[in-house]
Amino acid sequence: SAPNETSKATTASAAATGTATSSTGQSGPTTAEEAARREKEADIERELRRQYGDELRFIVANAEAAVREMEQKHGKVRADHLRQHTDNAEQWAVEIGMDDVCPRRKRRTPREVGYLDRLRQYLEQRVDNIRSHVVKLTHPDLFLQETLVKLEDEMDERTLEEIAVATRAVIEKRRKSGLPTPPDGPTDAADMRALLDRVSAPIPPPRNAAGVRDVNLIRVEKIRAASRAMMAYLGLDVQTKAEVKNCLSRSHKIASEELKTLLTEMAGFADEDSRKEGEVLLEDAWNKPLEYDATPAVDDAEPPSIDEGEEPAKKKAKRDASASPTSSGAGIVIRSKVLLTRGRKAPSNLVVALKRKRAEMITPSASGAMCGAGTQLRIEFGSAFEMIINFVPLVVSIRALPVKGGEEQHLETAAIPSSQSSSLVTAEEVPSDFRRTVVDGGLPTWVSSSRGLVDRSSPVSVLGVTGPASTLGPIVAKKLEYASACATQALRRCFADNARKAYETSTSDFEVEISEATALLRFVQLARSTYTPDFQEDDS
Repeated sequence: SAPNETSKATTASAAATGTATSSTGQSGPTTAEEAARREKEADIERELRRQYGDELRFIVANAEAAVREMEQKHGKVRADHLRQHTDNAEQWAVEIGMDDVCPRRKRRTPREVGYLDRLRQYLEQRVDNIRSHVVKLTHPDLFLQETLVKLEDEMDERTLEEIAVATRAVIEKRRKSGLPTPPDGPTDAADMRALLDRVSAPIPPPRNAAGVRDVNLIRVEKIRAASRAMMAYLGLDVQTKAEVKNCLSRSHKIASEELKTLLTEMAGFADEDSRKEGEVLLEDAWNKPLEYDATPAVDDAEPPSIDEGEEPAKKKAKRDASASPTSSGAGIVIRSKVLLTRGRKAPSNLVVALKRKRAEMITPSASGAMCGAGTQLRIEFGSAFEMIINFVPLVVSIRALPVKGGEEQHLETAAIPSSQSSSLVTAEEVPSDFRRTVVDGGLPTWVSSSRGLVDRSSPVSVLGVTGPASTLGPIVAKKLEYASACATQALRRCFADNARKAYETSTSDFEVEISEATALLRFVQLARSTYTPDFQEDDS
């Protein structure tokens, strides 16, 4: 009939123009259009895999380890934020066809128009940042390696010259101040290349058990040579730097590989049975650095969802309102405001509590206007090392204890006046009365990180290698400085977490002093539980 012929003609016309008409009058894509759309999506996914595939694969592979590390270092709140970011990265990987990296996730269907364009935008804005956090937490050496490569590519001649001038100035300043300085390194390209050849020289495999120790000592020397090459490179002029390109990244890569191999090789040589129960070793100071475990403030932005977009303002305001008062924007406590400052005697209950924890308070002046000024707290951990706590500013120094017996006799505080004991030095380093009373004003002075290591007769152990202090002493001193920095950060966070509210709201010095005393006791307890877990407080 005529109506049927008209209907057939209409259908044919619709197919020819690439559209199909439904019973409701709405049009949808034909098979040809659908195939074209899928091919276009496949092209976009291939391009995104080429650009971001390696980064997404790294994030997914290390996500769980990064979250665990974040929780250990910064608490569960920030770990949950990182997990949200890594979960988004897993979904993004699946969306661009990387189903093998995360089989438990499924691709979103159906996809609305513009979905892949939004996904591309999120990948451009987020992937690098997420990966950098994961790398920092799980592969810090790789993060530093990539940073050095990036810096070497970006630094221009002016920057290189400024670095050289600043390096030489710092070294000269330390030399004039009597502080340790790096050994003089090469100053021309030929010597630098020779030094780099030493750094990259292959190590022959050991033939027997006795050769393992020699090989590991060679690894230590290669690490030392790499450090020397990096320091020498910083002080070179622009022309010489241009002849030894990639020196920083090359030296760091080799040093990291040798250090990793060294730790692996020496892991089986640790004789745990020879360590007495409860014994504290010098290497515990840096192998178990102090970490304050209070939950930090949340300053990370909520990871956006592809579906939901940016975080709603009300949700963000509610989260910000619940943030901890010790957030990074609130500042940091760097000194005691009332406790053990000039003119303030130590509270009697605090003195008793510290004695129970075997923490000795050293006060240069027990009365008068200088009462409390320069007070230190000293805690010994076995016969290995001691912790010296200063209050103005809040600084912690961890130093090796001189070996008792022979030529190295430790000066007990009870055997000398308090004005002398404050310096905590060996017999050969005791300053004169003029220096103590006039120059130092009776206040404590800085203690070198090499104290207890110079002319030390007993061997020291570091990085799995045991040797004389004359050889390994500088490395041990740097490790002690690292441990001191970690302890200082923990002490300041204790004060910020326990005393900041009193700083902001209290008008009474007594209340501030109580809060600071609480923070100090909490830190001392942290130190005891870290280095001497089986420590029992004195009842007397």
